[in-house]
Amino acid sequence: MNRILVLFLSLTLFLTNMVGQDQSRGLKLTTEPENTSGSTKLVVIGVSKYQNVQSLSYAHTDAQTFYNFMVSPTGGSVAPENAKVLLNEKASAANIFATLDWLLDATQEGETVVFYFAGHGDLESKTLSQRGFLLASDAPTAAYMAGGTIGVMYLQDYLTTLVQQNKARVILITDACHSGKLAGGLEGVANTATALQGQWENTIKILSSQPGELSQEGTKWNGGGGVFTYYLVKGLMGFADRNHDNKITVNEINIYLNDNVPNETQFTQNPAVSGNASQIIALVDSVEFNKIKSSESSVKIDNSMIAQRGDDDALRKMLDTAIFRQYQDFRYCIEHHYLIIPDSKYGCAWDIYQSLKGEKKAAKILSTMKMTLLSALQLTYQISFNCVVNNTLPPDTLPRQLVENELRHALMLIDSTHIIYNHLLSAYYLSRVPVENSNVDETWQINAEKAILAEPDNPIPHMFKGHYFRAVKKFDEAIAEYRNASSLAPTWFWPLRSIARIYSDRKEFETAAYYQWKCISSNPEFIYTYFDLGMIYKQMNKPDSVRIVVDMVDSVCTANKHVQGLRTIGEGYANVNILNDLDRALYFYEKALTFDPKDKFTLYDLSCLYSLKNQKAEALQYFESALKEGWTDFDHIQKDTDLDNIRNSNEFKELIKKYSKE
Repeated sequence: MNRILVLFLSLTLFLTNMVGQDQSRGLKLTTEPENTSGSTKLVVIGVSKYQNVQSLSYAHTDAQTFYNFMVSPTGGSVAPENAKVLLNEKASAANIFATLDWLLDATQEGETVVFYFAGHGDLESKTLSQRGFLLASDAPTAAYMAGGTIGVMYLQDYLTTLVQQNKARVILITDACHSGKLAGGLEGVANTATALQGQWENTIKILSSQPGELSQEGTKWNGGGGVFTYYLVKGLMGFADRNHDNKITVNEINIYLNDNVPNETQFTQNPAVSGNASQIIALVDSVEFNKIKSSESSVKIDNSMIAQRGDDDALRKMLDTAIFRQYQDFRYCIEHHYLIIPDSKYGCAWDIYQSLKGEKKAAKILSTMKMTLLSALQLTYQISFNCVVNNTLPPDTLPRQLVENELRHALMLIDSTHIIYNHLLSAYYLSRVPVENSNVDETWQINAEKAILAEPDNPIPHMFKGHYFRAVKKFDEAIAEYRNASSLAPTWFWPLRSIARIYSDRKEFETAAYYQWKCISSNPEFIYTYFDLGMIYKQMNKPDSVRIVVDMVDSVCTANKHVQGLRTIGEGYANVNILNDLDRALYFYEKALTFDPKDKFTLYDLSCLYSLKNQKAEALQYFESALKEGWTDFDHIQKDTDLDNIRNSNEFKELIKKYSKE
């Protein structure tokens, strides 16, 4: 038997009898007492910082520590080339899928695969085909099928392929149920946990909680971490070894976790462990473990003490000099996004990869290059699709043609048997919809239908198809497509808002109001839905309902210090006849100013308001302040009748003369 895997922990273990001491740990993840060196493939993913959804605190910390232990020569001795770690912004959906591809390419028969994920899990739709998602760092706020996520069904496909095709043994560890405030709420968390608990062939599962429960993290565990990972690692160190045979089975880790985690969380979190109960998953070094239990000294092992084998040094020795130089150029192009459009000096990543495909001397790096390139080619489309979900325009640096071209090249790297092929094909067809063209034509419908055919559960092509029908005034067909999109992404409020606008245009105000209320229920923080609803009630001549909506949006704007929203309420009271209360308008403008005293728009509107109230001194004061803060629309000033009460004053004329010259 080879040397037991010893993992030195760089987090502080608050042991029952040794509070505050750092300790070393002994652990080997395995599925057999005998295991050869280098027989473990490791993927560790930790996401605390999300681009669009609620962030966590310690998921990435636990993941980084676990990875460092596993690759430490004094710990797991897993060679860095056999281990991958993706943290925070690196843990994009494209990078995670690329890493799963690497597992399929790299895992040999009889090896063990350990897949660890810490972050959010959620499910927004109740359809049977959507069985939960692990949220990557670029996950959208809703419409999870649009990307930025790892569907549990896709993860199962990958891990099942590893078992059946690669003849590997798999250990799946997830801590993915941290919040009930995402798109699917507590029900979404519960459904994701249920999906993860399903029966998967020859896979040991160690999950942080049961369906309907939230996983907890805080400073009381290791000075900052998750309770599940804290006790999981302690158990694998040897604390779970109930019969003291230096072997930890699935049953033993199950008992240990459920003896400790519930007690620590007032029985609100209960881990779920499945697999052959007698299967050995860890071996304990009794000498090291006894040192842990008896040590009275504090041993601090930080990340700098864990040897990381230099990739460049290893590659330089392994590769021909010319090929190594090309590989360095390839990495430069990936880092600076010269993927298919060449840099004048280094070329582009696509051309370098193609030139090396036939080189036998480059065989050892081609799989990594393909994985890296495939991941990079998906970056622009995910940014673009997240903008679609949020109904914002993509950055000018991401024109549609670039997104389309990069997706076309991504599809050229894989074939129809690839697990995410249909997803990328759907995205490719959507990228061909000319959204920058205000003249909606049949191109929208044709490409949306192709995208639906490739990936029926993606709500975005249904949304685009709805936009086409609305543009050609086929309103019933548009509503049907918007409803399809909403059924696939119930918490995505833009399809609902689009339906509401159609009914509003038809002057079917009761139905329009119903859908606006559904929008508010889906996303109560989006203030413009309240304004739409207020305008509907205005057209229905329901002033009391308008005021109720105003009070609601006031609460949201005040809580979020939303200056523009408060200013819009003030404008409504100043200009909408159903409200028509200048004093109330003044209240909201002044509240907006408390949050941003230099906002030129608020200052200008206050000048107009005081002018309407014929309080000329105040009007001139705010007018000058607006000019000082950069108001330069002098054509508008000349036409604005709100300023008529101060327009003929010498002070006004002098201010115009002074600031128009500047």
